[in-house]
Amino acid sequence: MSIEFYVVVTAIIATLATARVTRLLVGDKFPPLMKVRDKFMDWTEKRKGTRDYGLLAICAYCMAFWVALGNLIWAYFAGVLSDVPALYQDSVSSDWSVSIWFFVNAAFALAYSSAMTVSRDGDDD
Repeated sequence: MSIEFYVVVTAIIATLATARVTRLLVGDKFPPLMKVRDKFMDWTEKRKGTRDYGLLAICAYCMAFWVALGNLIWAYFAGVLSDVPALYQDSVSSDWSVSIWFFVNAAFALAYSSAMTVSRDGDDD
């Protein structure tokens, strides 16, 4: 497998995972996350007297940067970006931090791409 392929696959997985986590934090109607989002907005309004910082909880463009930054920092410290680990080698990675990063990000990427495919699939009626 070439280094270029590894970089492209990693970038696609990270992008889709970042989109899914951003959507999860900003727009999903999952009750526990809605509560956290509302409490964060209330907390920022009480603390700063404005909802400007609270907009982070409802603005996908605002939140995506921070999610991407967090994912990039995690990838860096896991070793995903440092030396083309598991996917470039013929064997399974012995570095569990790289494997965990790929597993979690691939799960979010697959969830996001599957949901987007299903939402555009059309009605079965």
